[in-house]
Amino acid sequence: MKRSWMGSTLVLAVIAVIAVAAVAATPASAAKRTCKAKHSSTIAQNRSVRVYEVAKDDGSTLYGCRKSNGRKYKLDTASDDGFTESDTYDRVRLNGTQVAWVSTLTDQSCKADCPPGFDPTTVRIGVADVKARTSRSVPAEPVGDALVVTTTGAVAWAAGPGAGVTEIHASIRGAEDQVVDTGAIDAASLGVELTIISWTRDGVERFARLR
Repeated sequence: MKRSWMGSTLVLAVIAVIAVAAVAATPASAAKRTCKAKHSSTIAQNRSVRVYEVAKDDGSTLYGCRKSNGRKYKLDTASDDGFTESDTYDRVRLNGTQVAWVSTLTDQSCKADCPPGFDPTTVRIGVADVKARTSRSVPAEPVGDALVVTTTGAVAWAAGPGAGVTEIHASIRGAEDQVVDTGAIDAASLGVELTIISWTRDGVERFARLR
């Protein structure tokens, strides 16, 4: 009986050592990884994703972070050299794990050599899937705040080609920009619910599903 008790004690001691070693081998960074980054400011968030920016002396960086595992994904940067180049981002939208925003780049480095009619400013819509850690951009400039993103990563926005005329555009992943509707559209009415966008034209609400 005494030998059996001693054998059991030895087995338990070995198990305890193995358990301690396993805990010690777990990376501290993995155990503590969260979306609560230091010196960050929340731009948008839901139960799945936190979109935040971290400001530095030379600008700021925009991140999307998946709350379930604390993994961050770099979305964009903002900077200004005070001379020839500047980058900004704004109008950030979040829907599920999908993020959309407007990115503006101004580059006047050509200076006196710039060709006639040269426009130093480029505006694009950025779209990112924080879960899949993928992103793309669409060359477009929304009217005001009229920009939405669906839960599948499609984006829609209002554009103004002429006085009194507004267009609703959409871009679905893997497809070219398409005009969904045109006419006397209230750009401020553009909204989204999951994969369905809505807007008002001539006082009538209209809908389209973006898959």
